[in-house]
Amino acid sequence: MNAPFLTFLSVSSPLLNDDPTISYDYRLSTTTYVAIVPRKDGTAVTKCLNPSSSHATRGRKRAFSSSNSGFLNPLIKQHPSLQKKSKLLSFWPAGTRERKEMQMGLVGPQKNLSPLHKLPTEILVRILHHLGTAKSVLRVAQTSRHLYNICHDHHLWYQLFSNRFFSLSLPPSNRYYQLYKDHVELDRRWAQGEPHVFYMNDDERHHDSIYSTAWIDTHTIASVSRDRSIKVWDLNTRKCMFTRYDAHQASILCVVAMKKKALVVTGSSDCTCTVWSLPDWNQIRQYSGHAHSVLSILALDDEMVATVSRDTTIQVWRVTDGKVRHVLRGHAEAVNAIKRLDDQRIVSASGDGTLKIWCLATGTCLETLTSDIGGLSCMQVTGSRTIWAGGLSSHIQVWELEKKSNLWKTVTVMNSGHTDLLRTIDCFEDKVVTAGYDKVIKVWDSQTGKCVLNFQSGHGSKIFNVLLGRTTIISAGHDRRIMVLDFAHQLSKELVRML
Repeated sequence: MNAPFLTFLSVSSPLLNDDPTISYDYRLSTTTYVAIVPRKDGTAVTKCLNPSSSHATRGRKRAFSSSNSGFLNPLIKQHPSLQKKSKLLSFWPAGTRERKEMQMGLVGPQKNLSPLHKLPTEILVRILHHLGTAKSVLRVAQTSRHLYNICHDHHLWYQLFSNRFFSLSLPPSNRYYQLYKDHVELDRRWAQGEPHVFYMNDDERHHDSIYSTAWIDTHTIASVSRDRSIKVWDLNTRKCMFTRYDAHQASILCVVAMKKKALVVTGSSDCTCTVWSLPDWNQIRQYSGHAHSVLSILALDDEMVATVSRDTTIQVWRVTDGKVRHVLRGHAEAVNAIKRLDDQRIVSASGDGTLKIWCLATGTCLETLTSDIGGLSCMQVTGSRTIWAGGLSSHIQVWELEKKSNLWKTVTVMNSGHTDLLRTIDCFEDKVVTAGYDKVIKVWDSQTGKCVLNFQSGHGSKIFNVLLGRTTIISAGHDRRIMVLDFAHQLSKELVRML
């Protein structure tokens, strides 16, 4: 992600595109190593272990500070194309003194003004829309008090935010200027590895290892454990909202939420899957089709799930009545992960060292991919055309679907830097996060395959599961603790923990 306001973090690199608003990209930096340091009061702070590797942070607080009224520092060198755009819309008074007074906001525009000032506000806003970037708009805002007011139009910032980041249901308002600034700050925190770190309430934690977690909504997660219980956590209060004890007859290994139906499905080493209703967590069905432990669950739509097991099968069944649509066979060892490629295909990863791509309509295997890294323990699909997988060797293998041949080809086999089994992978947009038995959490750029962040010391033992959101990394494992890396701490609530 890029921070268009932070020109003091400018990086010259051929990897950046030609958009002059892009001033910093975490993809360009070396890996930032971050230690999570516990405090006596039970909280934790982060400490960068290689600060020299991060691009200069000096002066970063100048962006949007009160001293510049939200403008870019005019002393910072402009990109030539921005100079041209600003010059076309600028018309300073002739004298140097008057120019300085205008720049400081001490006097208003009185003479020698551009014909643009005579245009109706609606027309000026339309013209500013065509600038396309917040950086250009703020340069124009420096030219006069009148253009300053126009450049802070609600609809303009609504459009800039939607074009640069994503659309929100919030109607145009003065919130979008603040949202834009906060998203720039969010990008900077991801780039520099500066989350707020906290743990769920230790007094209410599980009695044994946590094997899996799942989003229930943007501020609620569920966790399942070897202690056979399910816990529901509020990320705002950090407290446990609900506990279901003895939810299965053995360890609970996986959990997935079906949000539209308000259902949750759990899988256990007792060979069963249980369907629960929300918010009361009443059991509405139990599925017993597998002959061994259920290792992973994928929600396919509002009614269907795919479950994989140590019995080497993948079973596609309906949660409302337990009716089986397909039993997919072909793997020689336990199937450890199942993910969706698109509406018609799913992909499974197995300890036999293969990925298999299946047709949901017919239940047939469309293609088998053999890994170069041995048995696979985890797998994730990014953008429906790229598959990341890891396993015992701690290496990561990446496959990509070629457009011309429509065949899957290995893009790279890379040393992940993990020193033990790679246990879990998750992704969100252009980020991939990995973790495993070495207690390290790594964040990768899915486009370049580069590790950009390395978090150490957050857990005291093996990490079994990670969740990645727009603003948050959540991890859990053998030490029974749930750790949250919150990159949106104290930022606009509309950005917080968006999934």
